[in-house]
Amino acid sequence: MTSRRSGIRIADYVKKIGKQLGRTLKETLEEIGTNAKAYYLREIANWDGKPVFVVQVVDNPATLDLTVRATGDMRDIWYWVDEGTGLHGEKRRAYPITAVNAPALRFKTGYSAKSAPIARGNVGDGSRSGNWVSKRTVMHPGIRGRKFADTYFQDEIDVIVIINQSIQDGIRRVR
Repeated sequence: MTSRRSGIRIADYVKKIGKQLGRTLKETLEEIGTNAKAYYLREIANWDGKPVFVVQVVDNPATLDLTVRATGDMRDIWYWVDEGTGLHGEKRRAYPITAVNAPALRFKTGYSAKSAPIARGNVGDGSRSGNWVSKRTVMHPGIRGRKFADTYFQDEIDVIVIINQSIQDGIRRVR
């Protein structure tokens, strides 16, 4: 026995809602991704070199997934700054840096980073200070991650509220 509602089979109605919700959710994820990309670019506005961010929404029968990823020559630097390195990174240990194209590494002991953990951009000027030091090899403790992505998706926006609103809008469009 087939249930009917105003002359429309329930199965057809559910299928129609499903298609509309899929389109609506995809559009919503694309908008969230575009806004995340804009947020990342604001946070690194004063960097000398910047990665290129690509927003990708994968939409197939098995998944609907949003990815905002860094590409280009500065990609690795973005991930190091965002996620952290050394003691603050995935491996949780200091790492050696050895001079390769010169007899020694030469650097100043102080640095004013352009951003600070947790995702506070544009706080420093990137200048170096302190005494000059020359070493063949150093054990670098790493950098604390700025957590741009975590901050955006946890603190800047409420993804659940946005998606719930998107679902409600999608259902309204079907009616």
